[in-house]
Amino acid sequence: MSWEHNVSKELAERIVGILNEVTGNNVQFMGNGGEIIATTQPNRLGDIHEGAKNVLTGKWDEAALSTEDAKKMEGALPGYTGPITYNGERVACIGITGDPEEVKPLQRMAGIIVEQELKKEKQQKEKQKLADQVFTEIENISAKAEELTASGQEVSSRAKDTQNMVDKIDESLTNTEVIYQTINKIANKTTILGLNASIEAARLGQEGAGFSVVANEIRTLADNSKESIENIDEILKEMRVKMDQIVEIANDTSEITEEQAVAIESLTENILEIQEAIQTWLEK
Repeated sequence: MSWEHNVSKELAERIVGILNEVTGNNVQFMGNGGEIIATTQPNRLGDIHEGAKNVLTGKWDEAALSTEDAKKMEGALPGYTGPITYNGERVACIGITGDPEEVKPLQRMAGIIVEQELKKEKQQKEKQKLADQVFTEIENISAKAEELTASGQEVSSRAKDTQNMVDKIDESLTNTEVIYQTINKIANKTTILGLNASIEAARLGQEGAGFSVVANEIRTLADNSKESIENIDEILKEMRVKMDQIVEIANDTSEITEEQAVAIESLTENILEIQEAIQTWLEK
């Protein structure tokens, strides 16, 4: 069953206990419709207090029964019942048995205490509502941070794979350059061999005619090889430039990925600090 009163049961019972301890008298706390929601007389809990009902509806400003008047009424006790106001509205009543003039100040003081407690409760609820909204946003941010962390880890892993591939390609290119140097040396030796063959063919004259044909073929092969090697050299130089650029980009990517991971970790720590700060604020 839902609580339909403006004042919590806990607060009403606390006020009744305090007033009873101070006065030793019966104390009633009435909520909406004049219903008794806290009392020193358990048998009256849930009853409707007619005086409080009239006060809450604005029909009466207060309900007071003097000792003399109480003597004229069978079973009646003197006492005072007054309203508790909050934001200009009557939200509850407190009734205390005893001489109205003596207990009225206590009732009013209790009313002020209840009003202050209601304000504190409202402020606490507003703080909690705001905190819940902030916590929700923080949870969303935290979830995004976790996604970024996972994504960053994947990117970091791929960046490392890319770096490894780049290193292997760079190594292969270096090996290719070594092979090129070897081929270039062979081509140079072939050129020299062709020249020597031509010289020898010229020295032999008619007898070295066949040798001259071979010498020409060797020289032609050397010239073609040299031209091809020059083309390969240009390609290798261009590949080296591109490879150096790729290596630089791969290194930069790896560094950026690591920086992102550190930034995300720092963001997560900041989120936790904010949560702790808000929790501390709520507990004040």
